[in-house]
Amino acid sequence: MTRPNRFAKAKWWRFATHNVMENPLHRDTIPATITEALTGNDIVMWTELSDDYAEGVLVKRHPNYGHFVPAQKHNDARISYLKPLRLIRSGRKEFQTHKADVSHERYITWADIFGFPGAPIIRVSSRHYWPGAFNTSRKDMRLRRDQWMRGQGTDFDFMADTANQTGMPQVAGGDYNRLGNFFPKTIGGYKVHHFSKGLDHIVFVDGKFHRWTFPRVRKTITKDTASDHDVLIVLARLVRR
Repeated sequence: MTRPNRFAKAKWWRFATHNVMENPLHRDTIPATITEALTGNDIVMWTELSDDYAEGVLVKRHPNYGHFVPAQKHNDARISYLKPLRLIRSGRKEFQTHKADVSHERYITWADIFGFPGAPIIRVSSRHYWPGAFNTSRKDMRLRRDQWMRGQGTDFDFMADTANQTGMPQVAGGDYNRLGNFFPKTIGGYKVHHFSKGLDHIVFVDGKFHRWTFPRVRKTITKDTASDHDVLIVLARLVRR
């Protein structure tokens, strides 16, 4: 028996990013925060979701989703995708290096996802940038900003390489710890579509044979959780060029 694909009837696909605010003081709120962020969404790009407890809640309590959870220290970026979407390949890339007394190394977590009707494989990625790079009250702001900008260069190069080498449409999200639109208009020669809520951003990069489209109204939705970040949700889908 063929499993029904709910995406075939969905007018818009729902992509979300959420910083869970994982720390010992909020452990009791993590299950509800994860459930609230997942509910109704097709793909979620997580940040601050790294310890065994949070991963156990995500994976064990939500079997209707697939989860890419890299097993490594200091990587708090994760990706969840609603079944029957399928994970084709996945990996990670360091984009900010360890600096004593400032921050540990940071990684881009990426996953190639297949299963949206009429669409190719898409690359989804999540990342969590160093904080404090644009906080003028910090004595180490210059150091943090230098590392932040270096990380951004590596991040954008990664996305450009994906565009040039694969032609896949991309969705990139996470906590960038910076306000505003600092993204280029194109990456790898393909158009970039930017959405944000506070420090959290989602960007879509068109592919070689498909481009992203969005509703004329209400392109974004936000949801409140126990975290100090809202869930940012963007409605989108792909059409052939």
